[in-house]
Amino acid sequence: MPIAHLSLAPMRSIAVLAAAVALAAALLTGCGADEPTTAAPSRSAPTPTAPSTGPVDVSLDSVGGDPAALVAGVDGDRIMADVRALAKTPRDPSANAEQAAAAAKYVETQLRDAGLEPKKIDVTAQGVTLPTVWAEIPGTQCSDRVFVLTGHYDTVPGSPGADDDASGIAGMLETARILAGARLPATVVVAGVPFEEQGSPYAGSAVLATELIRHQHRDVFGMVSAEMLGYASTTPNADGRIGDFLNILGYPDAEQLVQIFDRANTEWAGGAKVEVETVPATESFISRSDHEAFHMRGIPAAFATDGANFRTPYYHTAQDVPQNISTDFFAGAVRSLVAGTIGMAGRTAACDG
Repeated sequence: MPIAHLSLAPMRSIAVLAAAVALAAALLTGCGADEPTTAAPSRSAPTPTAPSTGPVDVSLDSVGGDPAALVAGVDGDRIMADVRALAKTPRDPSANAEQAAAAAKYVETQLRDAGLEPKKIDVTAQGVTLPTVWAEIPGTQCSDRVFVLTGHYDTVPGSPGADDDASGIAGMLETARILAGARLPATVVVAGVPFEEQGSPYAGSAVLATELIRHQHRDVFGMVSAEMLGYASTTPNADGRIGDFLNILGYPDAEQLVQIFDRANTEWAGGAKVEVETVPATESFISRSDHEAFHMRGIPAAFATDGANFRTPYYHTAQDVPQNISTDFFAGAVRSLVAGTIGMAGRTAACDG
């Protein structure tokens, strides 16, 4: 996740996370450039939007099979193995191009081992070329309707990025493994993307959006970027709250998406803690990861995050290592990710559009 300046606007999720104030003065602004798009404003913490005044369909009654059994298949040892494999070294595209390329290869191999057919799209940013690696789990009723889940495999210089974002890649890969044999009405696309840490326009995610929407003419009805899933705080903040929940933060047009993730988590994820919000686009914290590239193309988009610099003291440091992942919280966060993905693609309503 790119670095950001913080504001201390009142909010129910991010601003109450531990260490927000202590870290604020140390942060710098992120930047990036590649495929032209609207420039992102300076980044800050979000203020939640008011609840919608209209009905939002979050019914999961039409989801077939046994979603809870699928979600229970999340393997904590396996996702930690992914994190350890990826977080042996930093993966900055410029300083560690070979390691970043190896991470892309790891994603490709794991997707293939899951029984999927990985594809690659080369993307060049700041003189470095790396692939966006993606695969699809075809829908059984409306394969042209697509839900997208991504993680990013690059890091900032000097950080092995166990949480940012080997944890997101591991969550994406585990979702792919579990759903590879599932029969969901809509298609699920999973991807590992580069160049997230360069910031907007999020070149690795942008090429995937362009491929699906412009080149393949797919109807992408939702997208989530898995952005830091592995750190929980055990120390109460000034409000007495402990940072032991996963945030699902969406743009205003993603209210149905975040509410479906919330309900699916409640019904199928075994009590994992999730807090969901929609956030005005003017609050630029919401644009801090790869989902922005899809939002800029009119797709309801959100990101799943443990709170990044608002919670973990290891953010963008050499101490972002596997030993500092909160393993039980991490497994719960991945269960929430799997549940929400099933909720989005598994409803027969997903074929309405």
